[in-house]
Amino acid sequence: MAIESALPSFTLTDFGNVDRSFPTGRNTLLCFVHEECETCALSLPLIEATHRAFGDAIDVWVVGQDTPGNALLIERHDLTVPMLDDDALSV
Repeated sequence: MAIESALPSFTLTDFGNVDRSFPTGRNTLLCFVHEECETCALSLPLIEATHRAFGDAIDVWVVGQDTPGNALLIERHDLTVPMLDDDALSV
């Protein structure tokens, strides 16, 4: 049974200066985070592990709300998952 996306399309830039546009035509896990959120801090290692395990099959993206906070999360958790910057809170 197919699930249709009810999410609006968007384009955000990741910290590698790559524009990422949704939808991509692939299954996608979008994770919205904020640097000050304790639940986000607990979840990010699991999101990173999901990206490393399944990133070839699905898009795993993290959407962060604050540019300096996003950079801190990347450093703190040694993230390789794409961190999309939504400092403007457009998504």
